[in-house]
Amino acid sequence: MALRSGSGGQKSKNYFVNLVKVIDVEDNSKDSQADVSIKVTIKQDDFDYSNSMFISGWHEYDEFGKLLKWKSSFKVAEFFENCGMLDMDLTDDLGQLLPSVVEAAKDNYIYTIRYPNNIDGKKYTWDRCASTLAGSAKLQKMWEIDNAKGYPRNYDAEYVHMNGKTSNDSTDFPFGQNAESSELPPDIPSDL
Repeated sequence: MALRSGSGGQKSKNYFVNLVKVIDVEDNSKDSQADVSIKVTIKQDDFDYSNSMFISGWHEYDEFGKLLKWKSSFKVAEFFENCGMLDMDLTDDLGQLLPSVVEAAKDNYIYTIRYPNNIDGKKYTWDRCASTLAGSAKLQKMWEIDNAKGYPRNYDAEYVHMNGKTSNDSTDFPFGQNAESSELPPDIPSDL
């Protein structure tokens, strides 16, 4: 009996884990409702284009306004830790990112996940990442845990790529390092 691909009984993944280089980090906390917010520009070595990931969250303060700990802003701390900044002060006493930390994150490599979303048909980079030491398997496990909890909320789990066509007639998914060649697929939608 011959074995067929895709016969394992589970749906194939429609998200892609890629090793990317951090090109730029912008602290846009002042323009955000969150306590801390960054825009991270990332790029795969084998592609000419870059894309962005947005990470933000809120800190926990006591009743007197004293900074206590990372709350939902743990994802921002996680990003900088994945860029190699362990056991370092990332913020000042008010919870604002230190400029030196933002600058030090550049030129580091991290693993990210690109996924199709169900809001505007574009492809997004998830707001969590993994270090090169932790590896892509750790990031995929984090994705599966968060996805089981319903995050990210805009993930299109039904998106299926089929030989150049998609089940929802949108632009082909940019395969990243999972592609057979380093050619950029045509008409990649912008994340911006």
